[in-house]
Amino acid sequence: NREESCKGNIKSLEDVKKEAEDKCKGSSPPGSQTANFIVQASNNYLACVYGQMLEYWRERNAIETVGQKFPDWNKPAVVTIITGDNLGNGGATTFIFDRGEVVGWKMNIRGSYEKLIDSTIPHEVQHMIVASYFRKAVPRWADEGFSSNTESQADLCKHFKMNIQFLRTERGISLNKLFTMTDYPKDVMPLYAQGTSLTEYLLRQSGGGCQAKRKFMKFLGDGMQSGD
Repeated sequence: NREESCKGNIKSLEDVKKEAEDKCKGSSPPGSQTANFIVQASNNYLACVYGQMLEYWRERNAIETVGQKFPDWNKPAVVTIITGDNLGNGGATTFIFDRGEVVGWKMNIRGSYEKLIDSTIPHEVQHMIVASYFRKAVPRWADEGFSSNTESQADLCKHFKMNIQFLRTERGISLNKLFTMTDYPKDVMPLYAQGTSLTEYLLRQSGGGCQAKRKFMKFLGDGMQSGD
């Protein structure tokens, strides 16, 4: 359940979204920079709302994933957001691992207002959480699968349906190949679908919720350390 409260420490998405919208309407002018994000959008109001939601997901994902908030980054991430109902939802987040630190955060995302807030932003922020925690690259299936797990239930179900379709049409990736992938294949969507489905299976096997996410992070860390 995506709305699990982790013992009441996390506000609901709808409450925070309403607070952000009210706050940004009352600002003069609304701010487009927060402690960890510099947001570029089509207008200051949207930049302000997205900035608040980016901070919300940064805090929520960290608490759910590793059990605590992260300190502010040394330099805020630069986020460019294009909003439109007819745009395909998606984007990319880039960064550099430099001597045990993560630097040069940049995020470019697009989509409808609602999808950006409940799927695309949490997905991209989860990449940042995982990178900040491990401070090195993680297997592609786990990085994309774990990030997709933060999306809305409707979008999560789309990944599951695509996975079934890819496996039936022989577009699936064999598990021994999937587990060792460090880069994106040319046919990238099966990686997302299989990574999401496999991650969901492992989370459910651990009971679901925040404790399962933390166990998954430990599993991932142990695997990278041992090379298995």
